[in-house]
Amino acid sequence: MLKLLKKLSFVAILSCCVSACNNKVGIASEYSENAKVNELASRLSIPIMTRVVAGNRFYYVRLRIGNGPETNAILDTGSIGLRAISAVVPNRAKNGRPIIYHFESGNELHGSVSNENIAAGGHPLGTVPVQVVDELRCTSQVPGCAVARLDASTPFAQGIDGRSNQEFGAIMGIRLFARDRAVPNPLRAAGFKLWVVQLPRKDGELGALILDASPTELSNFTRITVDKNGSLAACLDSSGATQSMCLPTVLDTGDPHVFVYLHDIKNQVLRANMLMTLEFTDRLNAGQKVALTFTSAKNQAKKSQEPLRYNPNLVSLRQLKNPQEPPYINSGYLPFLDYLIYFDADEQVIGMRARPR
Repeated sequence: MLKLLKKLSFVAILSCCVSACNNKVGIASEYSENAKVNELASRLSIPIMTRVVAGNRFYYVRLRIGNGPETNAILDTGSIGLRAISAVVPNRAKNGRPIIYHFESGNELHGSVSNENIAAGGHPLGTVPVQVVDELRCTSQVPGCAVARLDASTPFAQGIDGRSNQEFGAIMGIRLFARDRAVPNPLRAAGFKLWVVQLPRKDGELGALILDASPTELSNFTRITVDKNGSLAACLDSSGATQSMCLPTVLDTGDPHVFVYLHDIKNQVLRANMLMTLEFTDRLNAGQKVALTFTSAKNQAKKSQEPLRYNPNLVSLRQLKNPQEPPYINSGYLPFLDYLIYFDADEQVIGMRARPR
């Protein structure tokens, strides 16, 4: 569970905000051969593409799982594990371990585990555990999630996540966790020790997922240690508040804007045109910090004609569905627009370096 940094009282924080505008862990032994092979492998760059589908922006790579067809795999730094619909894994293991995985949105993936060879951009990456998804449901805490609106006869018509389209047959979750799970981070399971994410900034532009980048490519990054859940220590400040919200923060290419998840709060959006700062600080070295500044955006009207439903600068306060879960911030993909970000699985560190405009 994420640990709350108790810098300030949440009652004071929220009243201020509203009044202003209102895992150094090895891969399981059966995958250790991947690590040995990739220690000798050269740097590999996989194209990252972007597209707006049904008002949501997606970042994705092209992935082949087993001997299935190539599919769009949503690149998600906020979740862990490779998960794919059964149509793109035609020769899955017959008696794989049953598994359920859910997202904060309430979408729940039901399926089983199968060890599969994966390849990206035509490059073999290794053999990793994959959750092969047979069914999408809503969690009991969010019975009205996006999946509830799907036609039961075509459950994957809007992709594996229930909000894209049928071209998106997989989610590749590459968040850092101190321990691996039944369906671990696929890059770690394939033996890669670090990777750099450079998101494209606009449609038609290519980004890159760089695996095992060279030491020279990793110079001038600010290194910040993550906690056991892959979160950074960060504080969110606004121009209209006298206090900060200091919470574990997830860098998440899979979410459309900034979310602050709290207990006992009515869902709301902070007013637009406030100067915001999201400052990341290393817990072990306060001198290692990165400050992302942005201006809060307004929420689009439901019937807006804009192709993109959510501006990444939008800041929403949301109530946690699970009362046992500590509060946290989800940055969405916003930091990736201004920074190159690398993930070091051995050292449990995230590095950030400003991108030229």
